[in-house]
Amino acid sequence: YNGIDKSLQHYKRYNKQTFRELLSKHENATNLFYFNAMGIPAWFLGGKLSKKNTIPKSKMNGYDFFVPFWKMIDRITFSKEGLSLVCVMQKTA
Repeated sequence: YNGIDKSLQHYKRYNKQTFRELLSKHENATNLFYFNAMGIPAWFLGGKLSKKNTIPKSKMNGYDFFVPFWKMIDRITFSKEGLSLVCVMQKTA
């Protein structure tokens, strides 16, 4: 969690274990996986080390240009690590 997270009004960062604990009372979670593995170094270098609260548009545009490549990295890592965590849940009747 850093200044960039705060400026985007994020509240907290979770890993799979802490998120599973949060969802433990819900039996309808079907899949939990990470994505955006390449966002980790960008988040760390851009927010943690530089102490900035925003990402300059030019740097974000450069990062976005490589998104197709970043998606391949996610496939290679089998979504075992990443900046973001996705939870797929089944709607109950």
